[in-house]
Amino acid sequence: MSGQHYLCNACGLRFKKGKYCPLCTRVYYDADTHQGAFKQCATCGNWSHKSCLKKAGEISAADADTPQSPFERASPYQCAQCRRDEHTMKL
Repeated sequence: MSGQHYLCNACGLRFKKGKYCPLCTRVYYDADTHQGAFKQCATCGNWSHKSCLKKAGEISAADADTPQSPFERASPYQCAQCRRDEHTMKL
């Protein structure tokens, strides 16, 4: 069954709550986002792996390789879905 993923109950609940990287769909725990390997969308608040964003061309290699605490001031990032939504609302 290629392309299907099975999740345990705990991960399934996190996925339903949107606690997953939208690029690779891996579930994360809130504590994971404090380690600097994630970037948060300034609009919707969803978190994505910096490595996934780098692969997708969403952020620069320098930004992806720089560990950053969520408490530090960072350049605002807006995910692809929010950019699409914003563009659609302007039309």
